[in-house]
Amino acid sequence: MSLVSVIMPAHNADATIAESIESVLNQSFPDFELIICDDGSTDNTNAIIKKYSDIDKRIILIESFMSRGAAETRNLCILKSRFKFICFLDSDDLWEKDKLASQVSFMQENNLAMTHGKYKMFDGGGLNKKIIPPKVISYSDLLRKCDIGCLTVMLDSEKIDSIRFPNVVKEDYALWLLIMRNGFSSYLYPGCEAYYRRRAGSVSSSKIKEIKKQLHVLKYVADISFSKRCFYILTYCVNGCIKHFYH
Repeated sequence: MSLVSVIMPAHNADATIAESIESVLNQSFPDFELIICDDGSTDNTNAIIKKYSDIDKRIILIESFMSRGAAETRNLCILKSRFKFICFLDSDDLWEKDKLASQVSFMQENNLAMTHGKYKMFDGGGLNKKIIPPKVISYSDLLRKCDIGCLTVMLDSEKIDSIRFPNVVKEDYALWLLIMRNGFSSYLYPGCEAYYRRRAGSVSSSKIKEIKKQLHVLKYVADISFSKRCFYILTYCVNGCIKHFYH
């Protein structure tokens, strides 16, 4: 019986998507479906996905002929998903072969609704940075900073009523806040089995933009007061400085 729905948005990713798909197909845990939404790509992304979906029926292609953005693209995949556990992998990121097996086992053994993991950040210039988030992350923790990598998250759709990415900046962070505001926490599963590819000029590489986006989510998604927003954004900046100078 299949247990896991893997959600993959894709837009003009023909240089990396084959490697990302292979990292899912090579999982030691075989009971999954991989749902890929091609978000209006103008390169060979669609053809590459079709090549794989023709061979392996666990791969489901959704074609969006207009660019919708990451949030709506992921939501289209979630609407198509059929299984209990939902997890996320972008079309340029990677998993090691035991990622699903170890995370599903941890979720089942501890009866958890949400888990996250360690991951490594890499690029084409020699970057190889390990991100180690806290063992438990609550709603109040998440208001201060987000240590959760989307590519490491697994959600139990039978425990969480609505899994939909808000159409806002930092949509993954916004979704985690909405989930945890309802009383859930996220727990660190063992191992470091995911690899995040940092692209040149990516959102995460621009700190000023990140602060502005953080403020936007705190105001319009968390819906907290101005004074609390000021406190949490100050905490966010301090944590960022500590992380930068520590490394």
